[in-house]
Amino acid sequence: MNVGTMPTNVTPLPTAKSRNARPRRSKPAPGAGSLSQAMDADASVEMQFAASLEDDPDLITGGENDETLYRWTGVYWEEVSERKLVGRAMEFLRDHEQKAFSKREARSMVESAMAYLVMFKALPEPAQGDAKVTFVQLRNGVLELRNDGQLLAHRPAKRFGTTFCVQADLDWNRVDQDGAYHLRPVDPASKFGGFLHRIAPRRDLQDYIAEALGSTLTTHNWQKAIWLHGSGGNGKGTLSNIIAAFHAKVAAFDLENLDKDFLTGDLVNATLVRVDESETVNAKKFKSWVGRDPQQINRKNKDPIQIRPKATFLLSMNETLRAHDHSVGFRRRICAIPMTATFHNTSGTDTDWHEQVTENPAEMVVVLDWLLAGAVSLMKRRRFMSSDEAPPEVRALEMQIQDDTDPLARWVHEHDVRVDTSLLTGKTAAYQAFREQCQAWGFSPNKIVQDRMFWIRLRALLPGVKDETHIRHEGGRVLAVPLHVDGVPSLRSGR
Repeated sequence: MNVGTMPTNVTPLPTAKSRNARPRRSKPAPGAGSLSQAMDADASVEMQFAASLEDDPDLITGGENDETLYRWTGVYWEEVSERKLVGRAMEFLRDHEQKAFSKREARSMVESAMAYLVMFKALPEPAQGDAKVTFVQLRNGVLELRNDGQLLAHRPAKRFGTTFCVQADLDWNRVDQDGAYHLRPVDPASKFGGFLHRIAPRRDLQDYIAEALGSTLTTHNWQKAIWLHGSGGNGKGTLSNIIAAFHAKVAAFDLENLDKDFLTGDLVNATLVRVDESETVNAKKFKSWVGRDPQQINRKNKDPIQIRPKATFLLSMNETLRAHDHSVGFRRRICAIPMTATFHNTSGTDTDWHEQVTENPAEMVVVLDWLLAGAVSLMKRRRFMSSDEAPPEVRALEMQIQDDTDPLARWVHEHDVRVDTSLLTGKTAAYQAFREQCQAWGFSPNKIVQDRMFWIRLRALLPGVKDETHIRHEGGRVLAVPLHVDGVPSLRSGR
């Protein structure tokens, strides 16, 4: 199949052969002249180096919240690694300031240049897209996904501002004269089609999964982590490996390390973060990374840098993820996918089976079309499905996850805790019953929510609990609420 070829006009980092040699100058940032214009004959080598980067039209930064230098490859804006940038600075010292030639000086030059460039030379705005459009950068073209359902093909261009490339090709034979790109449905006879039917027998569940996983290819910030949820031997690993094949930089990560210095550096410029094992997570940091808020990356023996994440977190775990934040906001960051199929020595559990898809171009075209169809559907809605819109298996899983990750919600469901105005139950007795149950589930006493927060959160689940009253009981006064709890006797009938 002729899918076109990659452009070959890849531009290398600038090289200057003399103090007076200057790369082609780009238009200065609004309100500021270029460094080249401002330099005099005694300009420092740091300023000269920064000017050489500023003047190169094929170099740009991510801006104040993304201290990354990008190089135009002819297809997209590719990250320039710090190692390459320091090497370029050492080359500059070799040619211009040999007495200062050292790795330390080169690093200082890079830091000075980046501090300037992030202020005055940032990426074009369209990269993230907006409520009306998002992009999928492929190796030989750009797909524009509009919220009216259009899928338009474009030749690669700097103006799109894309900073990562999906590892797949656009089939230009499927682009009509108006630029519309035409997708094909999943071939049920394909290997991937058969696998998809096993993990999701119904079309509505297949479409739900396609939307979730298709989102990982787009430039839009959907603020969702995707959780493939289920026991072992159900195809989670196979599906994860297939999706990972579309991503150029995949990071394997333990969510517990979000709290630890120096370990988040692995996430810089990753587009997919795979989480296969993790018992606990700092919910605040997790929400921040999933929401792609600017992050400070601390580095050993180096200055910290600021980045804006671009990765989707793909969780594939058998165990429940425990977090100390049980709010709706935390759960809203998760798109849960039920993986309930059972594979016994078949394609779902063969650890190398995914290669029959990922190493077969025809199969990968099938997967790409499926993912793009999901992304188009997602863009038309401009959001992920709500619980009411999701397939019934998803709604059941969301309730299970709430129970598994939130002991209070689990206690409410398992002990038939409900507002009952015909009863009055002591607050102390109700809370003590909750603590005893949590300890029976294996929670250490210091990890169990305290009394005050218990009632705040219970009122959020059961608003009627706020009606408190003092009653006399066994010669004393007891604060009681209109609540039924299995196993906790009521003090008396309510009024």
